[in-house]
Amino acid sequence: MKLRRLAEGCEFGNQRDSMIRDKLLFGIDDSNEREKLMKEVDEKLSLDFVIKSLRVAEKSTRPKLITLPDPKPEEVNAVQNVDNRKSRIPSEVTYDKHSKNRCEQCGKSHYKSQRCPAYGTKCVKCNQLNHWARVCRNLNRVNEVQPE
Repeated sequence: MKLRRLAEGCEFGNQRDSMIRDKLLFGIDDSNEREKLMKEVDEKLSLDFVIKSLRVAEKSTRPKLITLPDPKPEEVNAVQNVDNRKSRIPSEVTYDKHSKNRCEQCGKSHYKSQRCPAYGTKCVKCNQLNHWARVCRNLNRVNEVQPE
């Protein structure tokens, strides 16, 4: 057991198991469980008993798995039909003001009828208006210093 190996470096002597037991008891967060075990504590209460009791308590407080009933075939087919409709969408989407697409000025998805957030802003990459640097199509121009 790991606790006993860790306690070897301590100078507990022949009181090792009772010291580990007491440390475990005082380290229990659940006050009800701690009180229940403390009532049973006497010199005859072994470390193994405390460990087993804590393991049982831990298992009983773990969240239970919720079992769901098997789905009806109609429900499964309904989900499959939705997936099939998605696959029928053509790869080329027509652009109109009612469709939501990736904007060429800001790179975000918004409707054509909505005002682009990049409108009126200056690109930090090329210093031109109405687009952002992440979608900038201008070449990276390096300005050189002209000697006077």
